[in-house]
Amino acid sequence: MTLILTQADWDELQEQAAAPQADNLLLDDFEELTGIPEYIGRGYKCIMELTPEIWLDFGDCQYHQDFMVKAPIHEHLIQMVVLVSGYIYFDAVHPNLGGICGYFSGSGMSPAYVEKYRGGDRIAYVGINIEPEWLEAFLQADRQYGSDLQKLLVKEEDWKKSFYPTVTPTMRSLTRQMWNAPYRGAAKRVGYGNIGHFSVAFKRRFGITPSQCLRGKLAVFEQETGGF
Repeated sequence: MTLILTQADWDELQEQAAAPQADNLLLDDFEELTGIPEYIGRGYKCIMELTPEIWLDFGDCQYHQDFMVKAPIHEHLIQMVVLVSGYIYFDAVHPNLGGICGYFSGSGMSPAYVEKYRGGDRIAYVGINIEPEWLEAFLQADRQYGSDLQKLLVKEEDWKKSFYPTVTPTMRSLTRQMWNAPYRGAAKRVGYGNIGHFSVAFKRRFGITPSQCLRGKLAVFEQETGGF
């Protein structure tokens, strides 16, 4: 029998669940750890604030039973997610996520959808969530304010744009490195408090600015996968 939950139900259950206690889960004041209700499964979700308005989150959960979560229309941040293991299933709006199918979304209004989880599956993922105001400030510093990239990723009260990039072996390897990295007690060292410093460092390393990189990738995503 499949358990059916609203998004509000699911959020409340996670808030009430006891946070897991483990020696390898040492938290700093910028980290937040939540658990999973015992009758549904076991695992955790850890959210880390890398810099104001940017969060990195990890989840590792194994579920005891099938269940689905009904999400209503809601405001959505800029988000990128790659599943290290398992799948999240959808009947509409999104394809099934996992395997070689990743998720990249701009901000704006998200349509209602139902996400489904299967008992026995282990879901492990890495995600990045970004406030649209941070991206706008970043693009302004990079002299790209008002660009096509901003219009694509910052929709405000319009429907957001979603992409489903193919997770390549390189992307999966990078995701696993992020998953296994020793962030505890040192996470803020990977963040940049000044967006100009981040842009300079990125260009020095890769030869292009972050916005140029994103524009090229998004063009590929749009051609190959389309978007909602």
